[in-house]
Amino acid sequence: MQTEVSVVKVVAQPSIEAGPDSVNLDSLHQAYAQLRQQARQKQSQLLTQFREADHPKEKAQILTEAGAWLRHHLTTKVFPAWYGTTWDFNGYTAKPRDGEIACGYFVSTPLMQNGFKLNRYRIAQADATTICRSLTDTLLRFRDLEKML
Repeated sequence: MQTEVSVVKVVAQPSIEAGPDSVNLDSLHQAYAQLRQQARQKQSQLLTQFREADHPKEKAQILTEAGAWLRHHLTTKVFPAWYGTTWDFNGYTAKPRDGEIACGYFVSTPLMQNGFKLNRYRIAQADATTICRSLTDTLLRFRDLEKML
């Protein structure tokens, strides 16, 4: 079975990739708020398209587009905004580079802020396997880096 992959159009965003010492926090938070708004708009657009789609192939294509867009949005825009945030075992800030953040909150907070319906506190305090199981029905494990890549 062949899977169709659609091209995702990405709208340019204000740069939020500067190092933690060279960024204006107000500007960063404004750019991050725009990313969150963009995620809500895209989610609403894709949901409307999905509900209006009549054919299973069309619905599958919309889901493929949604996954590709989300992957790109999170890995190239959202998570980089958090790079440089001070790590602390007890950190739980909700703002990039403003306060301290623990590993679990680094995962749960951006996901929640960009459309995932989850309790960021409960997810952040769980072990990695539990977090993965809460986000997907399919859990893949790799012992070999080459196989994973």
